[in-house]
Amino acid sequence: MLSLYGSFTVPGVPDVVIYRDDENARKFYMVSGKPKILRSDPRDPASRPMIDLIAYTRDHSQPIPATEDVERGMLQMTVGLEIGQADQNRIRAFLRQRLAEELNRGFRFLGILLRPGEPELGYAPQFIGGTATATTFGADLQIAAQGTCPILATGINSASFSYQLTQSGARLISQTMEEGALPIQVRYEKLMMIARIPAITIRIHGERREFLEEARQHAFMRRFLTVHGAFIHRLVWYAPPTLSSFRDTHHSLTVEIDDGDFRDADPSEDLTQELEKMALTILQNNILPGFFETAIPSEDESADEKGRGYWFRETTTDTGVVDVTISRRDVVQIEHGANAILGPNLTPAEAAAAIRYASLSQPNIPVMTLTVVPNINFEVDPILLVSVFIDYDAFDDIKNQRVRVQKQIRLSRDDGPQQFRFDLAMGPDRAAKANYRYRTVVHFTGSMATVEHPPAGGWSEGTGEVLVISYAQLGQVKVDLLLGPMPPEVASVDVTLTYPDPTARGAVKTVTLSPASPTASWLVSVPAGGAIRPYRVERVYRMMDGSTLTLPPQDNAAEALTITSPFESQVTTTFAGRGDFGTDVAMIVVTATYADPAHDLVERTTFTLDAATRNRDWTVRQVDKDLTRFDYRVKVLRLDGSEATTDHSGTLGDIITVGPSGAGAVEVVVDTEMVDWTRYARVMVTLEYEDPAHGISLRKPLLFADSGEKVQTWSWLIADPARRGFRYSVRRVGRVATDDLIEPPVETDDPFVVLR
Repeated sequence: MLSLYGSFTVPGVPDVVIYRDDENARKFYMVSGKPKILRSDPRDPASRPMIDLIAYTRDHSQPIPATEDVERGMLQMTVGLEIGQADQNRIRAFLRQRLAEELNRGFRFLGILLRPGEPELGYAPQFIGGTATATTFGADLQIAAQGTCPILATGINSASFSYQLTQSGARLISQTMEEGALPIQVRYEKLMMIARIPAITIRIHGERREFLEEARQHAFMRRFLTVHGAFIHRLVWYAPPTLSSFRDTHHSLTVEIDDGDFRDADPSEDLTQELEKMALTILQNNILPGFFETAIPSEDESADEKGRGYWFRETTTDTGVVDVTISRRDVVQIEHGANAILGPNLTPAEAAAAIRYASLSQPNIPVMTLTVVPNINFEVDPILLVSVFIDYDAFDDIKNQRVRVQKQIRLSRDDGPQQFRFDLAMGPDRAAKANYRYRTVVHFTGSMATVEHPPAGGWSEGTGEVLVISYAQLGQVKVDLLLGPMPPEVASVDVTLTYPDPTARGAVKTVTLSPASPTASWLVSVPAGGAIRPYRVERVYRMMDGSTLTLPPQDNAAEALTITSPFESQVTTTFAGRGDFGTDVAMIVVTATYADPAHDLVERTTFTLDAATRNRDWTVRQVDKDLTRFDYRVKVLRLDGSEATTDHSGTLGDIITVGPSGAGAVEVVVDTEMVDWTRYARVMVTLEYEDPAHGISLRKPLLFADSGEKVQTWSWLIADPARRGFRYSVRRVGRVATDDLIEPPVETDDPFVVLR
């Protein structure tokens, strides 16, 4: 599997990152960060680029109408993260030299002995999700046109766009394309690459509120240009470029790297640098998206700040903790971002040739540009090639003649999308007849057998200009399974997949996923003529202690299925012991039980509170995050030998005081009704109570916002009835940065705190 450890770039190929395989030291994966327009024939670099601009004009008498005559347009293009053959040759030459040097010095990658041989080079084998956005900017940097589409998760991650252009957008693109330019920016977002970390443990933990406060202190107000031409100001946080700089500037979020079990590094490697680079990648992909969203470039940021800016999410939660542990060769999902201006990929002649002018009175152009896109994982599946037969047969009512087009396209491991163009017949109303039909034949690796779909010479109907050939078009159901990061107590997961038609070949399959075997696949052949239907997923989690946890069955239709942790969240409850441990109480024994019978989950703990340990935290894993009630029993053992036992119920996440009855209690009410909410976006109040003589230290943060509750309370039990005073501090977050305010702490015993 692709290893997150030890990635590098090749001189002369700046936009491509190379990753190694963690089981074959001579196998490498290449991942491009620069989308480009694909060619109609992937085997011919001189073939036509897959981009078409249809510009509608009022005066269609001129071969190339004036720009001011263009009224609207349609843009169609297919892009991908393809790496050209010349760059692949440079990469292979570099890898040959690198492998020769490593072989001479006896290098081992993750403990794997390197053996002589040619380097194996391919695209990263597995991605999940992703959306591509194509944006056209005018001279004033405003968005003139924009389109979005999904990204295919295999091969070169192609994306096919088709979107309308306004008058200004069509004129801008047609004019710039005639001049040999193309002002279109393509961004890949949320495309998750599957990778594995070596046998180390990375833990990231801290208080959410404290990290947000710290991030705001390091943020800057920046200026942005809106679509309507106005300027706005927004707070931007710039992520530190290295883990060392993050640790130096942000102390509320701790990143720990435990490499005690990692003995596979070669002595020649800079282990600290490699591990810190990997930990920073995990921080950026697993933690920061919960607080921030990527900012667009601002008008006044420096060159060093570009590409590192984040906006604060308006809906993020300020309370709770961050505690993420990734270990034991876990499989992780790393977001792969790609961004490029497409113009430099085309010659002026190619850009000009991509424009087709049409009359505004003839909205339907009688030409079909059909793009056939493979969405099949040839790297993993035993499929050698797929033949796609396309047949167009229609009668042209205007020309009074039959239009017949037949085409065979072969899709294989080294092929991306392919494209061809043909004329369409028109109906009596001059509308183009765009329906065609297609069928597929699958050729399997190492076998003479083939599978036709539809069977018995049947055909499938097609209408769009992008024909995606995926497993459904082959009469197959294909599911790739991936084990996501698991808590240490989970040893493995048994996953049972069931197709609803028992006559289908491979209708039921059970696989076991573990850190040693984190991936699996399931292929079902649907009976001839049968429709593709959702399948059922059952999961049984096997724990290290021998127990099991079973989740309810779920129906699914995804081709990529990630098996995630069964626990929705972890909640910490604090028990605080009260009483006079010097003269009255010997100890307090607490037994707490949290039960979720629907998921066969029971969490139980027993602990003792005494003079040395007055507070104890209990962390519970939740499958159902809405189930927060639990039961606990308190046994108070006194120094005179007597004891008392009481039963209670509580709520996860609370601070619970336990001990002899009869002690005092304090309830504080915080009222923010009179705060100027037009000036402040949020107000954070932190209440603290200390009783050093009885070892009690309590802290409660309260968050107020304009849209939330304005009055909140906090109550707690006290060991000393005479000690009722507490301390509170207030932080006000202004709607503009100049109104931010941190007030000095206040000591009081007044239970009513009114803020103005």
